[in-house]
Amino acid sequence: MTFRSHSLLGIALAPSICMVARAQEAPLQLHKGDHIAIVGSGLADRQQHQAWLEALIHRAYPDMDLTIRNLGFNGDEINVHPRSEDVPPTSFFLSMKKGDFTPPDNTKVTYKAGADFGADVIIAYWGFNESFKGEEGLQKFKVALASYLDTQLTANYNGKGHCRVVLVSPIAQEAIVGTDPAKNNRNLALYTQAMAEVAKAAKVPFVNLYDASRDLYAKTKTPLTINGIHLTDEGDKQLAPIQFKALFGREAGPMDDPKLARIRQAVVDKNEQWHHRYRTVDQYNIYGGRSLISYEGITNARILNQEMAQRDVKTANRDQRVWAVAKGGDLVVKDDNLPPVEATPPNRKEPVPYTDPEEAIKYLKLPAGCKVELVASEKTFPDLVNPVQMAFDTKGRLWISAWKNYPETSPTTKEFDKLLVFDLDPKTGKAAKVTTFADGLNCPTGFQFYKDGVLVMQSPDLWYIRDTDGDGKADWKERVLTGLDAADSHHETNSMCLEPGGAVYLSDGVFHRTNVETRDGVVRNQNGCIYRYEPNTGKFIRHAPYGFANPHGRVFDYWGNDLITDATGNVNYFGPAMSGFLDEGAHPQMQPFWDRPSRPCPGTTILSSRHFPDDWQGQFLNTNVISIQGIFRAKITEEGSGIKGETLEHLVSTDIQKNPNFRPSGITVAPDGSLYFMDWSQMLIGHLQHHLRDPNRDHQHGRLYRITYEGRPLLEPKKIDGQPVAALLELLKEPEDNVRQRAKIELGKHDSKQVIAGVKQWIETLDEKDPKFEHNLLEALWVHQWHDTVDLGLLNRVLSSKEPRARAQGVRVLGYWRDRVPNALVLLKKAAADEAPRVRLEAVRVASFFREWEAADIALLALKQPTDYYLDYCLKETMRQLAPWWKQAIMDGKTIASGNPEGSEYIVGSLNGAELAKLPKSTFALNAMLTRPEISSEQRKTALDDLAKLKSQKPVQVLLETLIPMAKTGGKAAEELARLLLSESPADLKSTRAELEQLAGGQSAETLRRFATAALIRVDGSIEPQWNLATKSVGSLVDFLGALQLLPDATLRASAFDKVMPLLGTLPAPIKAALDANGPGAARYVRIELPKGTLTLAEVQVFSGDKNIAGSGSATQSTTAFGGTADHAIDGNTNGDFESGTQSHTEENSKRPWWELDLKTPQAINAVTVWNRTGYEDRLDKFTLTILDAKRKPLFQKNHIPAPKPSLRVAVPLDPMGSIRDSAIEALVSMKKEPGQVFNGLAEMIVRGEEIPMALKGVNRLPRNAWSADKTAKMLDAVTAWAARTEASDRTSPEFISTLKIARDLAGSLSAADAAKVSARLDNLSIRMVVVKTVPEQLRFDVTKLVLEAGKPVSLTLENPDAMPHNIVFVKPGTYKEVAESVQAQPPGKLDSQGRAYVPDKDPRILAATKLIEAGKKETIQFTAPAEEGTYEFVCTFPGHWAVMHGQLIVTKDMAAYLKANPK
Repeated sequence: MTFRSHSLLGIALAPSICMVARAQEAPLQLHKGDHIAIVGSGLADRQQHQAWLEALIHRAYPDMDLTIRNLGFNGDEINVHPRSEDVPPTSFFLSMKKGDFTPPDNTKVTYKAGADFGADVIIAYWGFNESFKGEEGLQKFKVALASYLDTQLTANYNGKGHCRVVLVSPIAQEAIVGTDPAKNNRNLALYTQAMAEVAKAAKVPFVNLYDASRDLYAKTKTPLTINGIHLTDEGDKQLAPIQFKALFGREAGPMDDPKLARIRQAVVDKNEQWHHRYRTVDQYNIYGGRSLISYEGITNARILNQEMAQRDVKTANRDQRVWAVAKGGDLVVKDDNLPPVEATPPNRKEPVPYTDPEEAIKYLKLPAGCKVELVASEKTFPDLVNPVQMAFDTKGRLWISAWKNYPETSPTTKEFDKLLVFDLDPKTGKAAKVTTFADGLNCPTGFQFYKDGVLVMQSPDLWYIRDTDGDGKADWKERVLTGLDAADSHHETNSMCLEPGGAVYLSDGVFHRTNVETRDGVVRNQNGCIYRYEPNTGKFIRHAPYGFANPHGRVFDYWGNDLITDATGNVNYFGPAMSGFLDEGAHPQMQPFWDRPSRPCPGTTILSSRHFPDDWQGQFLNTNVISIQGIFRAKITEEGSGIKGETLEHLVSTDIQKNPNFRPSGITVAPDGSLYFMDWSQMLIGHLQHHLRDPNRDHQHGRLYRITYEGRPLLEPKKIDGQPVAALLELLKEPEDNVRQRAKIELGKHDSKQVIAGVKQWIETLDEKDPKFEHNLLEALWVHQWHDTVDLGLLNRVLSSKEPRARAQGVRVLGYWRDRVPNALVLLKKAAADEAPRVRLEAVRVASFFREWEAADIALLALKQPTDYYLDYCLKETMRQLAPWWKQAIMDGKTIASGNPEGSEYIVGSLNGAELAKLPKSTFALNAMLTRPEISSEQRKTALDDLAKLKSQKPVQVLLETLIPMAKTGGKAAEELARLLLSESPADLKSTRAELEQLAGGQSAETLRRFATAALIRVDGSIEPQWNLATKSVGSLVDFLGALQLLPDATLRASAFDKVMPLLGTLPAPIKAALDANGPGAARYVRIELPKGTLTLAEVQVFSGDKNIAGSGSATQSTTAFGGTADHAIDGNTNGDFESGTQSHTEENSKRPWWELDLKTPQAINAVTVWNRTGYEDRLDKFTLTILDAKRKPLFQKNHIPAPKPSLRVAVPLDPMGSIRDSAIEALVSMKKEPGQVFNGLAEMIVRGEEIPMALKGVNRLPRNAWSADKTAKMLDAVTAWAARTEASDRTSPEFISTLKIARDLAGSLSAADAAKVSARLDNLSIRMVVVKTVPEQLRFDVTKLVLEAGKPVSLTLENPDAMPHNIVFVKPGTYKEVAESVQAQPPGKLDSQGRAYVPDKDPRILAATKLIEAGKKETIQFTAPAEEGTYEFVCTFPGHWAVMHGQLIVTKDMAAYLKANPK
């Protein structure tokens, strides 16, 4: 069947519906040459393909030469029109004029039209999607509709005057099996009535299809809709004459008229051309962000807009044929008047030759025992081009979707994409015959079998196509879904797969705006998502909304867990954890289950075949089309509630230099147990790297190969097609996933009642002692699910299975059956308390599908047992989805998480401050208010007072009762509570002196000690008692100095001036004597640890004074994983991206992981700065830092330290003089006393080279009139010397930058000439910091030109928010292309001597380069700009990126002059 000219076969003709013409004037009067626009949502959209009404109009008005354009758009509402970026709005098409049009509010976009269309008449179909807002949304709808009509009635789209408008109601919902339309029909009736009222007020004709359709349903025995809401072809045929009469006031005429059939066929042909224009695929590349990327000076927008103009002309040509047929004649459409389209130049000038398909085998490498053979190629089967998906059917035939016109057809395409069926030789496994099942396709990116046909993706529709006459070719189709976007055909639904229970999984990538109408309302999604669709019931939901770039791969394992692959980055996810239900939005970033070797991946499968060794079973196979150009293998093992993958030897790899166009695009297990894989066989890969119409895009090649394992017999293919139910059920015991799936597909052809009856009998024959019994029983449940038949007894048996993985799947089925299982929440509660984490994970996931607070209560039960990463992730998402219900329940006084302390804590942690404040005043709520960090000071104080009243205590007593348990851990909430101590009266504080002294003790967190000390000073009314205690130890003195700054009484604070000022130079005698006796430094070991989890450190800096001494030590750690050795954390690189290769990493989910630094000798240290891993910051939350002496005696310990983001400095009072001086400086500047004297003291410190950054910071906080000019020059000399001593790697730190900024301010007190000299010296010591970012999904850097000063150091950070990995390589002038090409065939594991992929080793053309930076990561490199001026270059050398991802590096000796001359 060729779908380019839509077949009308399989449509039963109905008898004509007789209607009496009205005597009055028709509601709609047409004039010769009228342009009629049909607008609205799904009802309007689908009519362009069914075309009965349009055909009737042309038959009735043959001499008027009417031009009709269908602008319907599935999912639209009056004021809701979701489109991909910059897609032309409906208003553009309503007033389309030949030529170019640039919207005044969006001048970067130009739309091109090849023909005029100015609407004279608008037939508007609204109300269906709006009706789901119910009675509450009715008034808003009426206002919006009135405004819409006013706008349309006054619009002048045709340039000749106002247009005429007819308003049409939605149809009623039909009562099909398993549905109750009552609720929806009540709303539809309300909205129909509202439309009638608004239309009457606006004096607009109104057509009531709601009542008309209900009457039709009542008269018809067979359904007239495919799902209750969308008409079949027959339904549209029966409704069309009713619409016609309502519009024109007369009978439509006979529906079995041969002339009408000819007109309709001509209309369908015309509408197909229009549909390819109005709903063209790749809209983001034609109009959106990628449309303006230039390839050899030519953008996609430029060429594809010219093609859109051609489609306009093709549509207009077919208008003329419609008119000719309506007049009783015909017209041959020649399309010889199409406007020209410019030629697109290639951006790779030299074509890469294609290796012969047989010869290519010589360059393939496979594991020992594996053999590869050619099955088919373009040489013997010319239609096998660009194979994108394949699957074996129940007859053992191999179906392949051939995307010949990738990335999409053009207006002049002659040979279209196809769905091919290969018959294989049973002896050799090679292709013996091919049949084109469906032709005339455009971008058939995915398909899957259903009943006796196949579901095929034809964006924006999903077609169900069948062969009804047995000739092996499709001759019948139905659009079963509409509204699946294809803004980028590369990202549209692909790799369609079946779950074990029969649902089909579809997908969207980035840029897409999918809007699918369902019986439950419109399912809307922006960007990436996996969808779940039940063809038997029409149910369609968002399964996994997520920030996917392009989720090509989906596969279900033996136990029904889905593994989801985001192709662009080849990031692989454990589906059960990320597929909880969300009403809106998307799930946040989730860690992959496998650290894959490289990207990207167009297809995956699970190896399930006894033809291969036992230890190969269940392996995850992952194809790769760039970098390796082979097939990866991963061993999958259970881990907690999820899984983990381990890379094995590649299944297939190739010599890319000799076999450059080998691109494995998919792999599957054959009925005989062998593996078949497709070779996309393309020189150019990807949309973004090359122009859509690059002439080097191949439309001629495609290969198919087969892998067998020598020495192991092939399997005997099971007979499936045409088998009886009993035989098919026996096949569900087979180990091979593919056999069981195809058996269930075949069962889908049988009557469901017979199948279910057979399953019940089959269950009785199962042997409970069979090791596979639990899985067999699960298969029985999946068959019930496939046939949409609920069996509560069977469900309960599976939920009580001995096998936890079966129980988990029982929970999953329970979730999809929840509306038909009376005690669903009771069963779910039991699962949430299951001993197996996988079962608990599914219970938490399924809880998200309910819409009641009790589901949240059940999900929280998972916290009563140990959790892991996936459980934590899923629970967080479920609680987010259920928040409206459980939060309201709390407001209503419901008890949640009763007897579940962990659950209660979780609930409290999930409520924000505003929500806590709304709770009834209880001990629970008020305690939460006190201890939450985000609560405002006023709210916290109010909560304290309220709690004190509730407990009949003084506020200070409640305050300390709350604070003391928090003393060791500290944190923001504890700090804010401690601050309240200073708002209490000294008299009230005096009564709690013992508690204050306890809080001021050494076991409390630093900030709490200082607030307690400040409170004690207020109690005493003098600094003396606390000063006397402070002078006994360094720690006490530092706390005292910190407490001074907290005192609200300025006079009391300043009274310490004479005691603090001398500390800038000397120490109190008791402290000095103790230090003299013990030596200057005692710290030997620096230890970081967690109670459990994964410990990853980007960098640890240990400061002695202002010098980082960590690099002189040696590091060890508890365990090592992923190459993250301990020494990476002291290599001087603070890059937070793990892919930079500069981070430590322990084994994941360890008990008490630790990292330790040995300083080799005792050292006086004053601070430790910890740099965290980017993207996994929370792993380091609540870490412990311990400093030990040479005998491993703890000198300092700080617990529950929050996760650094990205870094955190912890003060360590083990450099006594430095710590005391730093604290003294802060105390002195806070006193605001004798600023001149303080300046002099700080100046002397700076000149001596002591505590320069802190001293300068103190100077900066003093009044400028306190600065003494006669000391400035010497101070600046000292600062310059300090800066020169600072390691280059530390010159980009915030502290260094801040210090030099203050120094420049200080230089302002010098003469202009001297200030300029100082500034120049400081500039020479500074490192210029440059940040370059990649632009997501556009394959470019955010800059095309960088300017650097010759011979000067630079710190460059490459940030990669894109989904693909990138690097940046700086090269000598004119060499970027040659450098990039030299590594295009290099495998990603081949690194240069600096550990960088795709960088030529020791190449003199390379100036500097980053490593390959993965998605969401960044790396900083430091290098010196060339001394010689010139135009150098930078480029991303990842395979395929260099052609568009490059720029210029301008090196000049005078940046200021260059930038002045070149401001842009």
